[in-house]
Amino acid sequence: MIPHDEPEAIQLIDLRLYGAPVMYYTAKVDKIFSQNRTIFPSNDLKWRKEKRELFLIFDTGTTGMAVSKDLFDEELRISSENGFRPFRNVQIEIKTERKGTMVLKSARPLTTPLDVPWKGFNEGADLIVAGLDFMQDAKMTIDIDTMRLLWEKD
Repeated sequence: MIPHDEPEAIQLIDLRLYGAPVMYYTAKVDKIFSQNRTIFPSNDLKWRKEKRELFLIFDTGTTGMAVSKDLFDEELRISSENGFRPFRNVQIEIKTERKGTMVLKSARPLTTPLDVPWKGFNEGADLIVAGLDFMQDAKMTIDIDTMRLLWEKD
């Protein structure tokens, strides 16, 4: 369905390899920002050593976003210390297969903490479940045979 030579395609990840019970439409996150401030990768050396990967599940059954509890708590702490609201003007960047960047944005996503119950997952990774707030004015095509996603802005 998605042409083999499509430069904007994104390779999907099977989170069952990380303990998920079912197959989700998931991509690896390169960067995430809130109010133009980098959340991931973190500048905190301790955090960076503990959390090596960030994954995003595309979920059309969700409106805002759910975020791993550790990442949620870290953003809440930093935001309150600096006098601003957490998870505002959120921008999520995902690398395409040809090293381009796909960007998802939401000004004020309703954000809730998420306890990921998969054994061992939380020790090395965090998870974001992004909903329709991030999918406005875009068309998403998923090629399940090749595990690829194409994100096209309208």
